[in-house]
Amino acid sequence: MLATEDQLPTGTYFIDQSGAVLMADTVGTLPADVTLNGGVYMAGSATLPAGLSVDPTTGVILTDGTTYYPNTINNVGVLCAASE
Repeated sequence: MLATEDQLPTGTYFIDQSGAVLMADTVGTLPADVTLNGGVYMAGSATLPAGLSVDPTTGVILTDGTTYYPNTINNVGVLCAASE
């Protein structure tokens, strides 16, 4: 084992669906007005950071996967809350 979870810097890694620990190349921060609707992130009025866009019809935040946002997952391009 290279490191335990408590030895890794907070917010710089995530565990993928197969249980592998991966380091994020780029870590971003979501705007304060982003909300959750049933586990799906919804855009507010603030400009979204790089790697994110919004579906103009639904308000759902879409991700291109280039930036990792802590406590989120990329669900086929939709930014969703990661379950613990």
